[in-house]
Amino acid sequence: MKHKRPSRVWARRMALGLPLAVAAPWLAAQEAAPAATAANAVTAAAAAPASALPAPVDDPGATSPFDDVRLSYDIQPDNSAARKLLESGLDVLRVKALSDGAPLSPDEWQRLISEVPQQSEALLQTLGYFNADVRLDLQPLDGRIQPMTLVVQLGPQARVGKVKLILQGDLQDRADAGDAAAQALAQDLPKDWPLPSGTPFTNDAWSSAKSAVLTRLRAQGYAGASWLGTSATVQASKDTADLYLVADSGPLYRLGDLQVSGIQRQDEDLVTRLSGLKPGDALTEDRMLSYQERLQRTGVFESSLVTFDPSLGEVADPSRVPLQVRVKENDINQITVSAGVATETGPRLQIEQTSRRLFGRALTGSYNLVLSRPQLLLQADVSTLPGSTYWRNVFGGSLERLDSNGVITLNQGLQLSRRLETRDHDRSYFLAFDRTSLRDSGLPSVGTRAVTVNATGVWRRLDNIALPTQGYAVSAAVAGGWAQTDAGERSGLVRLLGRYTWFRPLPAQVLLTARAELGTIWAKPILLPDSIAFHAGGDNSVRGYGYRGLTPVGGGSHLFTSSVELSRPILESLPILLGAVFVDAGRAANSWGELRPALGYGVGVRVRSPIGALSIDVAKGNESAKPRLHLNVGMTF
Repeated sequence: MKHKRPSRVWARRMALGLPLAVAAPWLAAQEAAPAATAANAVTAAAAAPASALPAPVDDPGATSPFDDVRLSYDIQPDNSAARKLLESGLDVLRVKALSDGAPLSPDEWQRLISEVPQQSEALLQTLGYFNADVRLDLQPLDGRIQPMTLVVQLGPQARVGKVKLILQGDLQDRADAGDAAAQALAQDLPKDWPLPSGTPFTNDAWSSAKSAVLTRLRAQGYAGASWLGTSATVQASKDTADLYLVADSGPLYRLGDLQVSGIQRQDEDLVTRLSGLKPGDALTEDRMLSYQERLQRTGVFESSLVTFDPSLGEVADPSRVPLQVRVKENDINQITVSAGVATETGPRLQIEQTSRRLFGRALTGSYNLVLSRPQLLLQADVSTLPGSTYWRNVFGGSLERLDSNGVITLNQGLQLSRRLETRDHDRSYFLAFDRTSLRDSGLPSVGTRAVTVNATGVWRRLDNIALPTQGYAVSAAVAGGWAQTDAGERSGLVRLLGRYTWFRPLPAQVLLTARAELGTIWAKPILLPDSIAFHAGGDNSVRGYGYRGLTPVGGGSHLFTSSVELSRPILESLPILLGAVFVDAGRAANSWGELRPALGYGVGVRVRSPIGALSIDVAKGNESAKPRLHLNVGMTF
């Protein structure tokens, strides 16, 4: 059965998923000419010759000759997207599912089969193929239709021609009045239009581009943004689509006052001072999300939601809209007990206690006890809640006993710090006192202590902090101070550490993750506290080696680690499960000459979750005797 369509030059609005909004009356005039052309277009009916199909069966109890109808494809050039669309969109292939298994009459089957070419053309138009040649080959066999072949010559794919995006409403009025933010947005929207001239024109791309513009307008505080009209004029003879759009930004919504709900035991002042907003500020998506994240980072709220109702501005004043802040408090006191097995330390028991209203004041306290075969750790911190500048003050201390290959390390530390945590960067300044004692079998104990002033920072440009797929993170730490051993040896010290992590999506759903870390300490060759010295080997360092397995006794004064990893979904139907291959390299040493990187390489599985990726790896080092298993959750920047 051949479906022929007379050649023609036509322009029309796209059907089947390309509905066009009705523009303002003057916009209708702009489209009058294309509409007139479209009215002259001819659509050929796909009627199958009666001789090509078996005759209907009069006996209602007889088996239909179409019950085993099957369809194969000959698409030139081969196009997986077109094949998938036809397989999912043709009625003749969906009918059994849609009819709940009820049998169809031969006449109904004949109708469905005869409509295949016309439906195929309409479906292919949503992918931008307006000149596709479609033919259905039928091969009757013993009175049955088996098989059928849909022969498709796609032809060229239509591309975007001219694009005109017009902005109206409060945004344009503000831009004309000289508002810098409005001018920047009004210039960027047409410039950043997602479907520029020359790109393939498809139904999905057209819809996504329009949605992206409205999403951006709403994110900038124009919550009522909408389309006054959109049109796509397709010229099949030229395989082009000219786009014309008119957007109404609506009013810019501004803050009136804060309406806080959900406070029970905490101070409401904590919620208001973290807003970072003042009356009259534009209610942009970024400002509200940042406010919401600041509330979550305090640790005293289980959940928080910052939102506003645009309809309140429509009936009242959009320049003074109430911002609704709903919070749910965490328990004042919480104890968490967890037990498990860590690949670096073996069986492990951890007890955490958190107080979110310490001494009845706006303070938080946290206490952490870790018990494992090589490690005993006790930590305690007391913290203020963030102020209006988002900084908090923290005082903490720790005690640790660590058994590493028969060397017993005892660590004590005190720290007074001032910290800032935001979505894009973290900073910390602190004064630290650290002491370490080492005891090796048959040797006398040696000890050292140090006082340092420290500054650390992390800068993130990631698409997602918990599950990044694109962007980078940079961290840096600087420390200066002095150290003294129990034997009386003294030395000034300067410590530098930097780390860079990079994420890049590659073709075929492959994700590239790369990391490099470099550190050095300038000091006399004396024993330094364990928290100041460098260590390498283990889950977040060089896989294929044990915890601190690439570290000299007492730690190193130089550090280098790196990693390159490729991962991709194992099954397309299960994108949260990824397979990975990786190579790590690194070492900690006491001189640059000894800093010869050891290699570790292996394979692993990643399970993506809201709190980060669970990593299960098997790695072998070129300096290790056997492979090692590594488990890890999340990522360290």
